[in-house]
Amino acid sequence: MNFEHKTVEQLVSILMDQNGDVEFANVQASPIIDTCASYFTNGFSLGNYLNTTGGVDNGPLLDANGDPIPIVPDQGIILSSGLPSDFNNQTSDGKTTEFHIDYNIESYDWDLQKYGELI
Repeated sequence: MNFEHKTVEQLVSILMDQNGDVEFANVQASPIIDTCASYFTNGFSLGNYLNTTGGVDNGPLLDANGDPIPIVPDQGIILSSGLPSDFNNQTSDGKTTEFHIDYNIESYDWDLQKYGELI
């Protein structure tokens, strides 16, 4: 996968239907959004789901049209609890990132603030 930095406004624009009539302004996000969110392309390079019916590798899992089902979309936005680029070659849940956030400031996300107070 390839990752590309985008502003918060650009990320929101990607999420919104380009043919819709939705307008947005004054987007607010977590202070670490630039670090933990990224636009990605070439997601299909990660491969497809496998059909492991009966515990046996039966090749790729197919959709209703008979096409292999990719693990992730070919492009999109990744919101990560770590660095998005660490998604490549991730083989376990042991990879962590510490953002060194000042949890004494009011957070945009109450759950993240509570988590920060616990660590």
